[in-house]
Amino acid sequence: MIGDTLLLQVAAVTDIAPGLRHLRLVAADGGKLPPAAAGAHVQFVLEGEARTWRNAYSLVSRPGARDAWEIIVRRVPTSRGGSAFIHEQLKAGDRLVAGWPGNLFAPVRIARHHLMIAGGIGITPFLSYLAEFGFTGAGHALHVCCRETEKDVFAPWLGNSPAVAFHWDADGHRLDIPALLARQPAGTHLYVCGPAAMNDEVMAAAAAAGRPRQSRALRALRLGPVGRRSLPRFPGPLGHRAGGGRGREPARRHRARRRGRPLPVPRRRLRCVRHPPAGRGGRAPRPLSVRRRACRRPPDHALRLAGPGRAAGTGSVNPLSPREPDMSIAFKPEETFRGDYSYRNSDAAILRFPFPFPEDKYMYSVNIEPHVRSGPSDVYLRPFDVDEHYIAECRDRAITLERDPGRCQVLPHMMLAQWDTLELLMENLSADYPEHFTLTKEGDDFGSRWTWTNRPLGIEQSFIFGDAATLPCEPFEYITRQAQGDFAICDQRDDNLYMDAGMVTSQADWSLEFDVGMSFMEWHGPVPLAHQTGVFERALKYLLMLRLGQPVRRLNWTMTINPRLDTSPESFPEWGTDRASVTPDNAGQKVHLRVELQTLWRLPRSNAILFPIRCYLASLDDLARVPKWGARLHRVLSTLPPQLVEYKGLTRYLPAALAWLSRHDDGRALPVGTEAGVSTLS
Repeated sequence: MIGDTLLLQVAAVTDIAPGLRHLRLVAADGGKLPPAAAGAHVQFVLEGEARTWRNAYSLVSRPGARDAWEIIVRRVPTSRGGSAFIHEQLKAGDRLVAGWPGNLFAPVRIARHHLMIAGGIGITPFLSYLAEFGFTGAGHALHVCCRETEKDVFAPWLGNSPAVAFHWDADGHRLDIPALLARQPAGTHLYVCGPAAMNDEVMAAAAAAGRPRQSRALRALRLGPVGRRSLPRFPGPLGHRAGGGRGREPARRHRARRRGRPLPVPRRRLRCVRHPPAGRGGRAPRPLSVRRRACRRPPDHALRLAGPGRAAGTGSVNPLSPREPDMSIAFKPEETFRGDYSYRNSDAAILRFPFPFPEDKYMYSVNIEPHVRSGPSDVYLRPFDVDEHYIAECRDRAITLERDPGRCQVLPHMMLAQWDTLELLMENLSADYPEHFTLTKEGDDFGSRWTWTNRPLGIEQSFIFGDAATLPCEPFEYITRQAQGDFAICDQRDDNLYMDAGMVTSQADWSLEFDVGMSFMEWHGPVPLAHQTGVFERALKYLLMLRLGQPVRRLNWTMTINPRLDTSPESFPEWGTDRASVTPDNAGQKVHLRVELQTLWRLPRSNAILFPIRCYLASLDDLARVPKWGARLHRVLSTLPPQLVEYKGLTRYLPAALAWLSRHDDGRALPVGTEAGVSTLS
């Protein structure tokens, strides 16, 4: 799902109390709306006769709803006209332009308990919270401060939940905030939304009690033992801070030492980490290795290959995602990425290779741009590219996972993000490659029956969306076993991103087992040169504001010997010695440019960020068949800073690669850009 704005229609308008109006909004074209997470808001464009307003309102509809959105708007006496327009002019049948859902107030899913305090109309973001907590079983309590006459206004959204209590300014009914905070269990997260005076009072009471405060004011605080810092990325039992063992310095030392030589592999380092109990009653925390449910496949994890294709129903296409014409793909199922290394690129695959260097001199760049259906190569034409190597890459992933199941890690609080990822991949693959993938749905919400057909791999699976027990393995592992490239999911909290899930079997010399749970700056700690310029600080700020429906992309690159996907520290003994086998005579065949198309997606229900890393491999022989690429690669590699040469592990074989490439560089001026510039290969 990609887009900038949505056209909505007002399906119903209801005055639920004096000065309070409820709106039900649907897609104007009758299609599905993008799902939105708990706490999400939408900015509406309100077209009046004299002026236009852009007002944001919290969604009170259930999280993930795609049939309709609901908002509740209070008529503000001092309004500049936005709320007055909604109350006085807006009626059923009118159309509105709206942005895609944003979320600056998402629940913190690592919390053991959620305490919400709302004042008046500030209850609206918590209505979606209650729906999510009721579904997941998370412990929660909502305290609403309002007028006595308003306590029944929100009853249709609250039900008879015992977790909701009302308070008003009268003897025996006023909320005693210090007493409320004092009786909260460790690991509680406090959320506040209401008038500024009430927010300040709650914040002051929390500070007086010695409770830690999140950096984003008026949003959420964590309640833990007095004198301790807030819960870390790895919450220990009962609010214990488990940080310190895997900070920046250990990561830096590990990366600095492992470059170019074998090192002890940091395997099983996270197995003792304990996580918050799930469910209202709580289960005893369990090690990650127990929490990760193994894929219920046959012991060899073999992916069955399809024949001519299995019958299946018509795919469900998201109307918000434009559909490109289908492209026939000649799969190469027998090629290998290890052993005899039979991987080869066809001429078409070479011409569509995402060459990363637009100029002759290397310069580090974040190079982030919108991930739209256009670009210098047709690998950009679809959100998730599928090519001739698809079957072989999926088979190689299965081999790697059989040898090391720890290449797939998912922390317990990431279940919503798992389903987000499954939905995103299934919807896009079935829309863009209907001859190969089909998705049929009986509904869009949790509890609906879906049927997924993957013809290249011979898979047909019916399951209940939201029920992991109906799949052979957990949803993230299930769908990423059927996709090219690696996938990480970053949870957003505390104004930071944490790598809390990943399927990583084709990484360029980094370890998911080591990095899982690290913050954005920690896993980027070893990267040379960029920190001095503040690149990562700016990138983090940018990504924290990434919006739903507006994914972005960038290219990254390194080099590898032989067309090997699995170049992880865990498998270093298998591939590390290959670096010494390169000579100026065989470099064209052995040395491969490895380009990663990295995309970033805001996920709708979890508010997490999905980070797919799609790997493309091309030998120097392949690249030299495009004269512009062969010459430019020689010039770029000749200008690499020594720190980067060491970081990328090129020290041993770079001179041999340059000697080979020099034969294909005649010194002539090259046009700027990454396009091949030819339609046939030399």
